[in-house]
Amino acid sequence: MPAAKKKAATKTTAKKTAVKRGPKPGAKRGRKPKATTAVSAATSPVLTDGAVKKAEALVEKMEKVVAKETMAAEAAKEKAAAAAKKASGSKSATAKNAAKSARAKVKATAAKLKEAKDALKAAKVEVKIATTEAKGKAAAEAINAKAEAMEAKLKEKADADLKKAMAAFEAKWISQRKKADAAKIKKVMKKFDVKAKAAAKKAEAKAKIMAKKAVATPARKKSPRGRKPKASA
Repeated sequence: MPAAKKKAATKTTAKKTAVKRGPKPGAKRGRKPKATTAVSAATSPVLTDGAVKKAEALVEKMEKVVAKETMAAEAAKEKAAAAAKKASGSKSATAKNAAKSARAKVKATAAKLKEAKDALKAAKVEVKIATTEAKGKAAAEAINAKAEAMEAKLKEKADADLKKAMAAFEAKWISQRKKADAAKIKKVMKKFDVKAKAAAKKAEAKAKIMAKKAVATPARKKSPRGRKPKASA
């Protein structure tokens, strides 16, 4: 192999090796799809709904009827074909009457099959209607449950906020009342202090006057009064 071809082959191999390497720094990797959780029949409110189950039972019943009438119709067609073939090669009235009877049987079985298929179709429509109604009912119940849960949560929060607000109001009210009562007491004590000082000043002045009078006029000695002699018996 020439040197030029060897060089080209080496470059191609190097490119392939570079492609197989991991992503470049900073490149975003695709996220893996989340696994879907299947809803079991036991937990699905739609599948356990009474109307849906009843409609599905009717569909199952009518499917069996359709299968039975289909077999009967096919058998009637086979018999009618055999009777027609037999009557075509015979001049017998019995063969012709048998072919006529077989054709009537085909019509009768076809009518029964059509009736069964119509009933099956109607039953399937009932399943769709019942399923739709069950879904609506389940959705309404889910919404009501969420609303009740939210209402309970909001009520709990409101009670907690009210308790907190009442505690804050009580603390503020007590603080303001203490200040107001302290101001009233201070005002009354000031009045009492003024009156007490005035009374003390007045009593002090009166005491001084009484002391001066006591010094100016000495007290007179009281002379003892003679006792009256006792009367002799």
